[in-house]
Amino acid sequence: MSKHSFTILFIIISSIFNIILTFGLILGLIILSSFILFKCLGFSPEGKLSLVAILVSFLAGLIGGMTIFTKLCAWAIDKFNLSSKLESQVLGRYLPRGKKAPTSSPDTPQTVMPDSVKIEEDDYEGSEE
Repeated sequence: MSKHSFTILFIIISSIFNIILTFGLILGLIILSSFILFKCLGFSPEGKLSLVAILVSFLAGLIGGMTIFTKLCAWAIDKFNLSSKLESQVLGRYLPRGKKAPTSSPDTPQTVMPDSVKIEEDDYEGSEE
């Protein structure tokens, strides 16, 4: 598997995981805020406070989901040693600020010529017309 195809696979799997994580976090925050507001504090569900609590839970879930996802991706890259398998553009996005993504130069093909076709110095200098 090449770096490019492994990077695409990593992005697809991590995107699906990010969606599930963010949705679960938003849902959990909405349930938690509803429980605190209605059961513990005794507010009524018909008030405007419930809409504000849902909006704040949604925004906090989005921001928290992005933050947790970035930290989990950095942990997974370090834990499973994926830095050699991913492209540097992806690594630069998920690695912690202290670490640098390895720069990779494009693979240039190396031509190996057999000795029989190499030009020798005597042949090159001594050729007279």
